[in-house]
Amino acid sequence: MRRSFSLLAALPLCLALLCACAGPDPQDVSSAAPSAGISGEPSETPSEAPAQQPSEELSEVPPESPSPRPSAPPSQNPTSPPSSKPSPPPSEEPSAPQPGMALDRSELVFTAPEHTFQLTVSFTGMEDTPGVVWTSSDEGVAAVDGSGLVTAMAPGTATITAKSDNGLAASCIVRCRWEEASDQPIEVDLSAFANAVLSQYDFGTPSLAGDDSIAQHFSGLTSISAQ
Repeated sequence: MRRSFSLLAALPLCLALLCACAGPDPQDVSSAAPSAGISGEPSETPSEAPAQQPSEELSEVPPESPSPRPSAPPSQNPTSPPSSKPSPPPSEEPSAPQPGMALDRSELVFTAPEHTFQLTVSFTGMEDTPGVVWTSSDEGVAAVDGSGLVTAMAPGTATITAKSDNGLAASCIVRCRWEEASDQPIEVDLSAFANAVLSQYDFGTPSLAGDDSIAQHFSGLTSISAQ
């Protein structure tokens, strides 16, 4: 009797041990709150987001090609066809030159009386040589004979003209330039000139020069008659 009571008293203890060893009930585990380290669902989204697609489109638009200008319409009037007639050949015969007359000199200058010059006349554009008449506008300044020989007579200006039988003419201007000789003697004060030169420059002791020395340094001076 006493043994049976002991077994009954130990029975609850054994049941408690069995429950502790068997672990928690699955229902209790599922209903219990999850621990801090384990979660049933992921609490955080992935940190690396996929790369965004470029939202910007190309802004540069290729320029529009310029529209070609329309070419000018062809002329409705066609060009005239070339002439079938050949152009006339150039004339082989040259045109005849116009008759002309000229002198070999257009101006003469004389520096002393009785000087002469022979003028020559020439003709162009004519077959026969016509006759020529010579005249002077002032015979006292310049005279001319029938052949065109001009002679200086006195200072001044004159015009020599040659005129042909067929009405052509040519002229030459004659200028006579010299001074008329005077009967009055020309006096020159050389002593005043010498004194002026000697007072400005130092020539040393002056002495008279002989004819040989003058002829050597001043050729032709001894031939001049001076007082």
